[in-house]
Amino acid sequence: CDEDDYDDYDFLVSRSTKNRLHYLFQKLTQAISSPEAPIMLFLDDLQWADKESLDLLTSLVIDVDPLSIEEDADQRCVCFVLAYRNSEDCENPDLVYCVSALEGSDAARTTHIQLEGMDIEGTNAMLANALKLPIRLTRPLSEVVHQKTLGNPLFVKVFLTMLCEENCLSYSLNERRWMWSIDDIRQKSMDKGLAQVLSEKLLRMHCDVQEALTFVSCFGKRVQRDVLSMASRDAEELSQLMACLETAVEENILEEDNGYYSFPHDLIQQAAYERVPKEVAFSYHFNIGLR
Repeated sequence: CDEDDYDDYDFLVSRSTKNRLHYLFQKLTQAISSPEAPIMLFLDDLQWADKESLDLLTSLVIDVDPLSIEEDADQRCVCFVLAYRNSEDCENPDLVYCVSALEGSDAARTTHIQLEGMDIEGTNAMLANALKLPIRLTRPLSEVVHQKTLGNPLFVKVFLTMLCEENCLSYSLNERRWMWSIDDIRQKSMDKGLAQVLSEKLLRMHCDVQEALTFVSCFGKRVQRDVLSMASRDAEELSQLMACLETAVEENILEEDNGYYSFPHDLIQQAAYERVPKEVAFSYHFNIGLR
């Protein structure tokens, strides 16, 4: 046998293994769902999914069991809710192919929902609530903020935080209300992109807090406090980690709720995770796995 024969054999073995895995997952979803007890699977942030995961998803949705004899033997009562960002910086060719295959298949009914940003009224309501002011007073500010953020709620939040840090938006003790300069705010820009703005904010934080956020980001968007306790080497390290995370919570980089720490948006988690070289991130994952 020559080298090409071995390559063909390896390809066939890999393809066979992949097909068996897909088949087992199909039978699993068929076994745990029924018309009387359907299930729903919500998969978020699919823009980061790899090809193998997307191939499995496509197979679960549209592939029909060829061994099914009865008409309803392959019936899987599963509703898949898939969420992803379709911005240019998150373009994933494998995801584009997956979505196209799902929408073009007769085996499943698909509904596409495009989430848009808030309109000017929504942005104004958000600012009025945040600044505790009547909507008629925040309207001029909202028009400028809406123009720069396109009504994206996270963009609005980050932009307001940036304005406060740069003293373009501040609380007046004399007036007992928030004050701002429209002309100064018009000069501000979000052209750098949200990811860059968040990265710069992380870099302004103490190095210990940055390291703690990178460590937490290795767990994904959300992690339980007890898991962090198990992943820490000793009580002193855990105490330092918790202190840094509390600082991050105060800076609105993290949110804490019922024993869980979570990033408000996956872009923040991404910015924290990409702060260090891949080799360092891999060492975090390795050490977490050992503990």
